[in-house]
Amino acid sequence: VVLGASVEAAATLRPGIRAFVAAYEDAFNSHDPAALRAFYRDDADLIIRNGPVMHGRQAIRDWWQRYFSEPRPYRALFIPEDIRMVTADVALVDLVATGATAGATARPTSVRYARATWLLVREDERWLLAAVWVLPGEDDRILRAGGG
Repeated sequence: VVLGASVEAAATLRPGIRAFVAAYEDAFNSHDPAALRAFYRDDADLIIRNGPVMHGRQAIRDWWQRYFSEPRPYRALFIPEDIRMVTADVALVDLVATGATAGATARPTSVRYARATWLLVREDERWLLAAVWVLPGEDDRILRAGGG
C-alpha cells in the first residue's frame, strides 16, 4: 500500500479525525443507535470481535439497538493510537476502546478493553466510517487456547 497523502495534508486532517472520534465517543455514550448510525456510510461494515458482519447503516443501527437494550453502566473511551492517511480522503485509525464504571471517582475502574481499526472516508468534507473492526483485548477469554 502506498500512502498517498502528503505530510502537510496529514497534519491538517488529523485534528478533524480526532474530533470525529470524540464526537463518536459522545454519541456512543448517549446510547442512541440513531446518533451512531449517522457516523457510518450507507454501505459500511461493522465487525465486533468474533461476531457476524453487520453490513449497511440500518443493520449497524439495529445491532447498536440490541447492544444498548442491556444496561451499560460505564462510560466508553475511544483513544486513537495511530492515524494513517492513505489519501487525503481515506484514513486508517487504530484505537483502543475501554471504559470506566459510572461514579468511579478516585481511579477509573476498567470494565472492558479492545483494539479497533476504523476505515474513514471523507465525503463532502465530512468523515464517515466505511468499516470498523473491533478485536478482543489480550485478556479476552474467547480467543485463549482451551477457553481459559
